[in-house]
Amino acid sequence: MAKGYIRTYYFIEFFSTLSVSFFFATYAVFLFANGLNVMQIGIIASISTASVIIFEVPTGAFADSYGRKISIIAGFVLISVATGIYFISKSFEYFIVAEIIAGLGIVFVSGALDAWIVDSLRNKGPSESIGKIFARGMQANQAGMILGSLSGAYIGSINIALPWAASSLFCMSLAIICAFIMKEEYEICKKRKLMEIMKVATEGIRFSIRNKDIMYVVFFGAAVFFSSKALDIQWSLVFRYAYSLDMKYLGWIVVGFSLFMMAGAQVSIRLMKNIGINRRTIVLSQGLTIFGTLIASLMLGVIPVLSGIFIQEIGRGAIIPLRQAYFSKEGRIPSDKRATVLSFDSMVLSIGGIFGLMASGYLADAYSISIAWMVSGLALLICSIVFLRLQNGK
Repeated sequence: MAKGYIRTYYFIEFFSTLSVSFFFATYAVFLFANGLNVMQIGIIASISTASVIIFEVPTGAFADSYGRKISIIAGFVLISVATGIYFISKSFEYFIVAEIIAGLGIVFVSGALDAWIVDSLRNKGPSESIGKIFARGMQANQAGMILGSLSGAYIGSINIALPWAASSLFCMSLAIICAFIMKEEYEICKKRKLMEIMKVATEGIRFSIRNKDIMYVVFFGAAVFFSSKALDIQWSLVFRYAYSLDMKYLGWIVVGFSLFMMAGAQVSIRLMKNIGINRRTIVLSQGLTIFGTLIASLMLGVIPVLSGIFIQEIGRGAIIPLRQAYFSKEGRIPSDKRATVLSFDSMVLSIGGIFGLMASGYLADAYSISIAWMVSGLALLICSIVFLRLQNGK
């Protein structure tokens, strides 16, 4: 029975990323083609992140109160609506509306899926370590990104708006499929009133803040998110306009991102096996992220920039399962607060992301994308040194 849950988890990880990755390679280029500058693109991206901040904890509490399945289904439906709006519109205002809806959809899924697999396996008894399951899930996630982003890049070379239509169709289909294949056999403490949901949210936040071991990893994750946004948003502009690469090649670059993130997930398995799941391991894993970001920022040509970005993707691929495994350690987070705490973590990550988007957008417009990337790498280097000097624990 546990293996059935694991297969379902891998299936959702694969197809959820596939569904939203059709526009990954063309996102910034699409917005740029519709008249937005780098700063405005950062603002559009930060709108979704702001929505995540506003709705993250309440939707996490909703998932804890009414079930992770219905939360995940609602999330995919909302993302389908948001990508549909992108497909039919070309104005800054409608893009903002779409990002708000997308942000709400994202938070209905974030935290809920991890909480669903952890509690499902705890209820039945996992056949393998949860850390390894998360690492494999991350690899399934990146496999979906490879197929989706590559397909989207070729579709986008025909019509740059078509990837959004594909994403909308796939997200709606996934919502329907999840309604049939997901099962919840663990106990759900249902709360029927809004005030009770808010009480769940408040208790989850208080629990997080009072636990220094949780907040350490939460805040470091925010630092990583801050530094990552410059490359996330601006890489396609560099290769499309600075190095004149054809649209379809952007999809192959995303394939490289995914492959190196999958390699990072494999690195995380080695780290968990040889060093253990602790805070120091999480921080040290970002040495590759820092090194790769600084190499890419030198802008020495297509190959050096690609090499730097791929190296930083290994570090980013390693930290995701490391953080998931850390939060999922037996006894660290009570089951009735799990989705709320994970949503709180995602909310803090999003705050770091907003500052990263705004800072990198300003630096790119005022100076250059190269400067924006260099500052991002140096900021993460400084944060890593500070966190390593703080008292560490398991």
